[in-house]
Amino acid sequence: MNNDSDKHRMERPRQRKKVIPSGTIKMLSVSEIAHRYEFHENTVRRWVTVDKLKSIRYGPGNKIYIAKKDVDNFIQKHYY
Repeated sequence: MNNDSDKHRMERPRQRKKVIPSGTIKMLSVSEIAHRYEFHENTVRRWVTVDKLKSIRYGPGNKIYIAKKDVDNFIQKHYY
């Protein structure tokens, strides 16, 4: 165990911090929107499908993300 390569294997890898750059847009997933505003996930997906909400697809599984400000504006305009 005195070998430098053995010492390297024993060290724990550093965990990366999640850093959100200033000026970025807060994005919400379909499940976050459904939970936060008490709609069904399929309802949120339908809004995206009929182009009522602009979205991006990102990450594993091509998840749908929508800007929080767009969701807030949409909900306020159509439901309150």
